Amino acid sequence: MHVVVSTPGPGWAIIVAAFGTIAVAAVAVWIAWWLNRQAGRQLAQEREAADKRHREAMAAADERLREDHLAAREREQRAEAYAVQVTPAAMTPEAFGSRIVRDPEVPVECPVVVVVNHGHYTITGLQAQLRTAGDGRAGYDKTEYFSSRWNVPSQITQLLSWHQADVPAGVLAPADVGMRFSRDAMPVADLTGAYPAVRWRDHWGTCWEHKQGIVRRGAEDEDWEP
Repeated sequence: MHVVVSTPGPGWAIIVAAFGTIAVAAVAVWIAWWLNRQAGRQLAQEREAADKRHREAMAAADERLREDHLAAREREQRAEAYAVQVTPAAMTPEAFGSRIVRDPEVPVECPVVVVVNHGHYTITGLQAQLRTAGDGRAGYDKTEYFSSRWNVPSQITQLLSWHQADVPAGVLAPADVGMRFSRDAMPVADLTGAYPAVRWRDHWGTCWEHKQGIVRRGAEDEDWEP
């Protein structure tokens, strides 16, 4: 008996080779797709990380700029506050126009404080108190406003008449001469150690107080009434 073994012909070899080629190509395409996907993910992550670093850097720069701006404004505000000149003085009862009947044996005088704005901005809410011994407080009886017209050269003011300046109380512009607060006659003995306390709001709405040569920022909820 003879056993006949048939072998694949050339056609089968071509088919197998074709399938092999297709499989290799498919694998190559899948690998290329997977690598491209991984590269895309990595690129997206790198971009996200770069964007995050950029946002953080911008936020830090903005914070530094804000802090620098606040520091610069704080310096300007304090300089403007110290540019408000507060000068204690006194006048005679006759100069004040006092009508108080007093003991000729008891020396008296009228306490005065003069406020001049040497800053660059108008101040508002200007008020003054007289602080006496034992933390006593006394308001001033008279407030006199000397407007900028007093700084106008006489060559211009000749033959002119002036109307009362329509300025809100407590407002003092840099061009104004100043403001004078005065009180009626008091015994000189009661004025020992007395000093004025002057308060105002600056261009930014911040409260300031000048007391015995020291200027300090006032609390927003502090009572600013005399």
